[in-house]
Amino acid sequence: MRYWLLIIFIYSYPSISAQSNWEPLITDDQLSNFQKLNGSADYVYVEGVLTGITRHYSPNTFLATTAFYDDFILEFEVKIEQGMNSGVQIRSENHIGSGSVHGYQVKIETSDRKWAGGIYDEGRRGWMYPLSQSKTSQNAFKNDTWNTYRIEAVGPSVKTYVNGIPCAHLVDDWTSKGFIAFQVHSIGAEEKAGKIVQWRNIRILTEDIEKDLWTKGDVEEISYLDNRLTQNEIQNGWQLLESDDWQLNNKNGKAGSDSMVNNGIVSVDKKGAVNIVSVEQFSDFEFSVDFKVEKGNESGILYLTNPEANNPKHELQGLKYQIVDDTYHPDSHFDKKRYNKVGDLFDLIPAKNLTESNIADIRYKSGQYNRARIKVTDGKVEHWLNDIKILEYDLRSPIFKSLLLKAGYKDHPGFDQDGSGHIVLQASQGVLFKNMKIRQL
Repeated sequence: MRYWLLIIFIYSYPSISAQSNWEPLITDDQLSNFQKLNGSADYVYVEGVLTGITRHYSPNTFLATTAFYDDFILEFEVKIEQGMNSGVQIRSENHIGSGSVHGYQVKIETSDRKWAGGIYDEGRRGWMYPLSQSKTSQNAFKNDTWNTYRIEAVGPSVKTYVNGIPCAHLVDDWTSKGFIAFQVHSIGAEEKAGKIVQWRNIRILTEDIEKDLWTKGDVEEISYLDNRLTQNEIQNGWQLLESDDWQLNNKNGKAGSDSMVNNGIVSVDKKGAVNIVSVEQFSDFEFSVDFKVEKGNESGILYLTNPEANNPKHELQGLKYQIVDDTYHPDSHFDKKRYNKVGDLFDLIPAKNLTESNIADIRYKSGQYNRARIKVTDGKVEHWLNDIKILEYDLRSPIFKSLLLKAGYKDHPGFDQDGSGHIVLQASQGVLFKNMKIRQL
């Protein structure tokens, strides 16, 4: 019976493929098909094991293939010392002259947050796929031992697996081809000099890869395609909110011509704020939008908003996901009595990092597009920023009702919606919105 159980375990666990058309990524002990970029960390290749060695005062170092790869499956095993982090670049490029590297990096790390297998955009946009929504994925990587990685890059889709467990499913079309590189991360403390990260059994499949793609098991897909839904999003009930799905209202409640939804991007081309109101009302839903705020500007997203319930001047009020340039907008610094930071429930509840217990930063990307997500289910509300949960509350709880009274909103029914309502983008000059999509829950 014990032998039978052992056989079942072995054949139910995905392992490195042995197909004949797989090729070793490293062709000789001299690493002749690689080049070192950006830093001065050392690499040695002995008996099939590639070892990267940290060096004090060195920036991130990358051992990069001289060849570029587009669609492929990459598999390897990795072992890293406790307290260190590393990664493998895919579809990456370097700035000629400086040697600095940018592109997708599949993370290798030993931190308490457990994001090994997530995807980081080195030198560009930062975290693209943090492992913030799956405990199973977070626990896939094991410290102080060898771990098996698998990366499937096909078209705009990149999937990662650690020890056979799905970790990331990113869809993005910024870079479709580039080198593969093994990173030795920079170190801050001199005592970390000489720490090592090791890789072995490194192989790649570039032909007939469709036959070898894993089809069972997946994690939530995160897409960065502009104004396009993936097939997976369509199957999960997502829909784009396009021009016909919005109506324009200024402060007098009339249609305005100074704001537009053009080619999927909401913009305002003269001074003043304009409310862009969803035609449809929503109750239980998940809404996602990418936004960018220029220096010193502010905006927001109202939800569960009922224009008929607001004041006689037709000024829309209600639950607001705050959007603001925290660095330069004066209210973020001088008006301490108001919650007016990115992701706050404006005036009521401050945002904070609820995903990483040891990090207060909510990972706002200044000067870049950021992703806001609002989820409402049976009165329970969540705010997310760049796939990090930053706020949660219950509309129906006594605590929330007392917050409304304390903030002075007793006579403002627009702040107390517990049903269906509109979504409102508070558009203004210097604020852009794109990729507005929603699914009803």
